[in-house]
Amino acid sequence: MKGFRLDKNTFIIDMEFTCPYCEKSLIDINDKYYKRINKNKSGITKVKCDCGKTFLLTINMWGNYQTFKRNWI
Repeated sequence: MKGFRLDKNTFIIDMEFTCPYCEKSLIDINDKYYKRINKNKSGITKVKCDCGKTFLLTINMWGNYQTFKRNWI
């Protein structure tokens, strides 16, 4: 199931992203991560997946969530 929302500046944001470790598909239905990304000055937030790994999440210039593996402890 794809999730989309209309941003306040009329951008369409794809609310679906995958864990870079286990490839599990996650959807930000309640805008939890979207609000955390906008609140943070760097525009990045940490997400903990059900697999137990933590990864980074941001929104790219096309309005899609982009995930990154953490390379530090």
